[in-house]
Amino acid sequence: MMQFDEATQKLCLVNLEQIFVERDLRYWKSELAIAKVEMAFCNNLFTLILQESKVHKPSKYRNILGKLSQLQQATTVFEDRLQHLTLQFEGYSECDDMQCDQFYMSNHLDFREKIEKHFLQYRKLKKKLLSVIHSTKNS
Repeated sequence: MMQFDEATQKLCLVNLEQIFVERDLRYWKSELAIAKVEMAFCNNLFTLILQESKVHKPSKYRNILGKLSQLQQATTVFEDRLQHLTLQFEGYSECDDMQCDQFYMSNHLDFREKIEKHFLQYRKLKKKLLSVIHSTKNS
């Protein structure tokens, strides 16, 4: 069995962390881009359906469109934050102590928690939108 000294183990751990961080950054960028396109599509489709059909409770539907608009704005903010975080992480490979590593990992984990919450809110609203579109179409 191969033994590594402490410095080599730390280097391997940092490289592994960096690989996971870079993977997350790419994934989030892709998911935000897809969400942005889907939100625009849903907004346009939902607006068109509402204009062409007789809706029983228009305020309910305007409320859904309002929530979608808020999520679209939040998505734009997350894109900006992600771009900033990506630039910030370019310095991560320069870390040579635990405090530096902890700073970057703390920022990463904080952002992960927030963006995952955003994605969850988006998925819930998308499910609601698609259900309403489906039920409106079948009415």
